[in-house]
Amino acid sequence: MSERKNNFQRNLFFIPIVRFLMVIGILTWSYIFPIYLRDLGASDMTIAFAYSLFALGFSVFQIIGGHIADYFRKKQSIIIFQAIFPILFIFMSMVKSYLVLILIYFIYSILISLQFPIITGLLTNSVSEKDLSKAFARYQAFFIMGFGIGPIIGYYLLHWGVHINNLFQVCAGFFIISFFIVLLGLEEQSKDIIVDTHGKYKKFKLSKAIIALIIIGIFFFSVLQLSLFGPLPSMFMNDILKLEPIKINYVFGIAGILGGIYSI
Repeated sequence: MSERKNNFQRNLFFIPIVRFLMVIGILTWSYIFPIYLRDLGASDMTIAFAYSLFALGFSVFQIIGGHIADYFRKKQSIIIFQAIFPILFIFMSMVKSYLVLILIYFIYSILISLQFPIITGLLTNSVSEKDLSKAFARYQAFFIMGFGIGPIIGYYLLHWGVHINNLFQVCAGFFIISFFIVLLGLEEQSKDIIVDTHGKYKKFKLSKAIIALIIIGIFFFSVLQLSLFGPLPSMFMNDILKLEPIKINYVFGIAGILGGIYSI
């Protein structure tokens, strides 16, 4: 019981910080990424298709990530993914081809999709059922705060003359820090406290309620993909409102901070 409590304390503290740093790193540049792709020669159709691939990769591969979380050691799996991410962003800072950038970001969307269920699974298995809601509330709070802080950091870096290529390097730096936090801070739960839920999965059936939730989820994430996570808002601000990339980051940063305050 004391070992479980220790896992709870360490993972409850470090997992939200890891996710917080990852979100900040990505959002220093992700909102202006469509504009950067277009500056490199990508057409609007190509950008829209690329973001469809990103969404597909992030959605589909979470199923595989769930199986990885069930059958492999979670901390070791997280470490492997966390070591690959900075390398991808360093490569992004070195290339000038929009096709290569799209390919690298597609690989990232797949890998982060695989990692996502593993992190949440580690957090879930590290706490008691009574403390689960508190653990995920803290996790979500850090996640949301990153949505506001990341674009604001990107705004100031762009204001100081940093190019988006260098923002990829800054992003890699955030991921390197999170890698060492994962390596040194997270605690793998012992085998005797891992809950065996494989039997439950075998009994899983698609009830009407589950089907309804899936349909709702499809529409919900479609809206997100057309708005917050897609290229359209940034391209609209750039084309119609004539906002420069630096101001686009500022707008998303303020909106993210306000949304985070409201959510908390």
